Amino acid sequence: MRLSSIVFLAAFSSACASDPGNDRGSGAGGQSTSGGNGGATSGPGTGTGTTTNPTSGPGTGSGSTGGPTGTGPTGAGGGTGTTTSGSGGRAGSSSGGSAGSGGSPVDASVEAGPPPDPGPLSGGGAGCNDVDPVHQGSATFYTLLSPTNTGHCSFTPLPTEPPYWVAMNGARYNAGTDCGACVEATNAGNTKQFIVVDECPVNSTNCDRMEHIDMFTTGFSAIGGNGIINNLSWKYIPCPVQGNVKVYVPSSASKFNAPVNVRNHRYRIKSFEVVENGMRIAVKRGPTGDNVWVLDSTFPPGSLGLVLAPFRIRITDIYGHWIENKVTLMPGQAVDMGLQFPTCPAGGDAGP
Repeated sequence: MRLSSIVFLAAFSSACASDPGNDRGSGAGGQSTSGGNGGATSGPGTGTGTTTNPTSGPGTGSGSTGGPTGTGPTGAGGGTGTTTSGSGGRAGSSSGGSAGSGGSPVDASVEAGPPPDPGPLSGGGAGCNDVDPVHQGSATFYTLLSPTNTGHCSFTPLPTEPPYWVAMNGARYNAGTDCGACVEATNAGNTKQFIVVDECPVNSTNCDRMEHIDMFTTGFSAIGGNGIINNLSWKYIPCPVQGNVKVYVPSSASKFNAPVNVRNHRYRIKSFEVVENGMRIAVKRGPTGDNVWVLDSTFPPGSLGLVLAPFRIRITDIYGHWIENKVTLMPGQAVDMGLQFPTCPAGGDAGP
């Protein structure tokens, strides 16, 4: 072979060996690998490259066709690809509206004020028995009562007759506990009704006797009396009242002193109380027997100068019936309590 031919073949073989193959690294961002070089007489050389990225594929390369097949070295793997992860969107915030602010703190006790007044109330006396046994006694008469002398029970003005006015004997009068009680008396078949408005003192004729009564002249005449009635039968009865119980203070009463008189009641009165802040405060009947409960500047506690002001009172009869209401005392006037004591089922006032 000629020298020119040898030179040509050597140059051709060298060009084929250096021709890059179709080697490329697969995978996102991986660099292509180059395949292995075959020997001078090698056939197509192959090399496998790998990327370190988990998603990269193998690199491939191919050599040119030459003489007998030879094995070249393994091609270098493709370069490491980089995968840039996209940054997430900025976290959005969703906040609710601003909390509303309430009004300024309020003192509930001042805002609410006192509880509403419950109005007229009543109760008690269930199953009472007011049947009074008949008393056998006597009667006299007197003439001392007048518009200016209304008797020891302080009924000013005196109630309209009938029932006729009567003074109870001192033994039963008992410091005014019989004031306002009604009795039914019979003389020789003639029956009339009377109301206790006065006391017949125990040092008066016959008034030291439990069954004796002293009638005002109109009633004594109406029942047929003449001088003295020695055979008189009588008993306590419910008063034939019209309307409600009333409380009265004289025109001389003031906001510092108010003697209270209870009138127009069906049964005798047992107690008088002032109701304050849910508590009942007992008021004592005057010790002189004039049938009044005295409210003054020392009662109820803290009432200085306010004893005529609106307040609740409770009145209880001898059978336990009670009535209660808020009243304002008016000097010289009878104030309506808004209620009356109910009758007992038996229908008669059982006196002692």
